Amino acid sequence: MDGDSWVMISFPSYYNPGLGNNGAPRCVWRNSDNTADEESVFCYAGWDWNLFVKGPKTAVATAAAAYLRIMNVAMNSFATAGTFGVGIMNHTSMTNHQVNEWGEATDTTTGAWGASKPIQVDALVVSSSQLRSSTTVTIDFMLPADGGTADADYVALMLPWAAPTWHDGSAAPSVKLELVTTASDNTVTKTEATGTNRFVAGCGFVFGLDAAATKFAEGAKYKLTVKNVPTQQCSEMAKTQNLRNFVLSVGKVASGGLGYSHAQNMPAIAKATVAAGHQLLDFVSMEVKLNRGTYKLDAVCVKPGVAN
Repeated sequence: MDGDSWVMISFPSYYNPGLGNNGAPRCVWRNSDNTADEESVFCYAGWDWNLFVKGPKTAVATAAAAYLRIMNVAMNSFATAGTFGVGIMNHTSMTNHQVNEWGEATDTTTGAWGASKPIQVDALVVSSSQLRSSTTVTIDFMLPADGGTADADYVALMLPWAAPTWHDGSAAPSVKLELVTTASDNTVTKTEATGTNRFVAGCGFVFGLDAAATKFAEGAKYKLTVKNVPTQQCSEMAKTQNLRNFVLSVGKVASGGLGYSHAQNMPAIAKATVAAGHQLLDFVSMEVKLNRGTYKLDAVCVKPGVAN
């Protein structure tokens, strides 16, 4: 098993169908003795309680053990333990989806699981909704009392659109987290909590607090400011952007998510639009075909927008 492989995991049905965090949990391959995280990899929730995880870059030999940690998984209380299924797929082409090996194991999860209060979002500001540009996202939020989020040491944000430059590593979000306190005379004080990006993907990030930073406290208010956020790239998705929402979460780097925002208390965002004085250029089809031959460098065929 290596980077050309995919691992398919089926979950018992008492887990969230999308497994949590808007269908995008965080997946990390551990080292050979399962003592430390080694490689964060792409993973996504498929149909009906199935998760697909990219294989590790370092090949795992036949009969050797591999350890995978999946964070931000949501589940409900259960009376009878279900069964996990684990399969390995050799995904060397888009047409090869065959599961080569398959095994099952009983869920040994322990502890009390159940619903908790969502993160309270008081304000959400997206500075620009212009297509194919960049924006700043500011979120004011409060962690609910008795919400199970005490001592969380990271905050994560999932965008309602894709961020290609985050995905390919050519850019990264600039994140600032502040504790907001209000004195009896209504004086507002903002104290920055230092940290670094622990994980950046094509539609979100995990910002972990420094070891010396004060961890999250229930009942406290915070302001999250994220700069260098690529805006919507797709003109079709832009038309329905107002129907989508951000997902804000907090948790512990060592163990995963503890609390999440709820779509119904997340303020609506605007549709993405073309900047004033600009016209949108799009391909007329999803595929581009080129004939064999020699082409002039930097030659681009453009179809102008309607009524230009």
